[in-house]
Amino acid sequence: MGWNSWYCFSEGVSDSRIREVAAGMVERGFVRHGWRYINIDDCWQGKRGGKYQALQGNERFPDMASLGDHIHRLGLKFGLYSTPFIGTYAGFRGGSRDHTEEQVCIPEKERAQPEQLYGTWPGGQKRDVFRVGKEWLFDNDVRQWADWGVDFIKVDWNPIDTPTTERIAKALQNSGREILLSVSNNASLENAAEISSLSNLWRISGDVTDTWESIARIAFETAPKWAKYARPGHWNDLDMLQIGAIGKTGTMNPAFIPTRLSYDEQKSQFALWCMYSSPLLLSCDIVNMDDRTFGLVTNDALIAVDQDPLCAHPEILEAEEPFYGLKKKLSDGKEVLCIVNLSDEPGNCILEKWVAGYGEAFDVFHNDRCRSEEVRIPAHGCVVWLLK
Repeated sequence: MGWNSWYCFSEGVSDSRIREVAAGMVERGFVRHGWRYINIDDCWQGKRGGKYQALQGNERFPDMASLGDHIHRLGLKFGLYSTPFIGTYAGFRGGSRDHTEEQVCIPEKERAQPEQLYGTWPGGQKRDVFRVGKEWLFDNDVRQWADWGVDFIKVDWNPIDTPTTERIAKALQNSGREILLSVSNNASLENAAEISSLSNLWRISGDVTDTWESIARIAFETAPKWAKYARPGHWNDLDMLQIGAIGKTGTMNPAFIPTRLSYDEQKSQFALWCMYSSPLLLSCDIVNMDDRTFGLVTNDALIAVDQDPLCAHPEILEAEEPFYGLKKKLSDGKEVLCIVNLSDEPGNCILEKWVAGYGEAFDVFHNDRCRSEEVRIPAHGCVVWLLK
């Protein structure tokens, strides 16, 4: 559980902005509800150097060690981003090379940022840097991350192949520090068993967007196929939460705008991600988050469903249009039921059809026992009940 910079600051991420978010995580009280990771996504990378000839921070990250220490002093965890490719998707240096950097990078005067060597997306594709280079430097970077106190690394490339994942996992295991491995993006079911054993979390889809179509595709089409691979310590990653005020990816993001998801759609995304025990990563303006959104993402009963140590696979219940039901067993013997209205219109749901045989249903969102026989669910909204 934590926060990632990509949908918030994107290419404008910086040391000062990360410190502001870390302070907000503590001062707003997110940490009291389990939110702890501060993950810097793409666009932090500068030149290689230091005692390991590893990637260093660029001009906006002058002292990564100091930043890591600051995050840790606040009681938080420190995360970074990289790739085994020659270049990242945003055009920065990656974890390998072919000794041809000067030949493939764009002229300095054409770069949006001095170290954005390959241009913004899809610049790297044109320059053939979205591949693993002949010279593997990722191990150098891992040693540097261990010195900086990194706790989490998101490694982004596609296709996610088993040999490269093994190489990355081995480097982390030999680093002398426990660093969670997140692999991204769009992992294939063909090598799911291997990838899920080598990594702690793996992206099961392409990039999520703040549209109901994107949320529905991941939750109702992709996630059920992957459910069986989730287990304690190894989780299906449904991608970041599109909740709150976010920025525009691929820009410097001078301002935030509210997510395009309705509030009910935001509730549904949060609930569905919890039902699948997905890592929960915000990527919004948490410093100025409104009280209603804060109340949603600090709902302890729903967070407990996500964080339940059993990590049970949710059962998809027989459909009753326009409703979609999921039921999940919890480690304390209780079960949790989530019903989503797939319709573009609100609809009435008969409670007895879903909770027959249970003594009591507790409404997670309203923090109260269910007292009515029928509940009205908004368009693309949901209800979540704890069953006893």
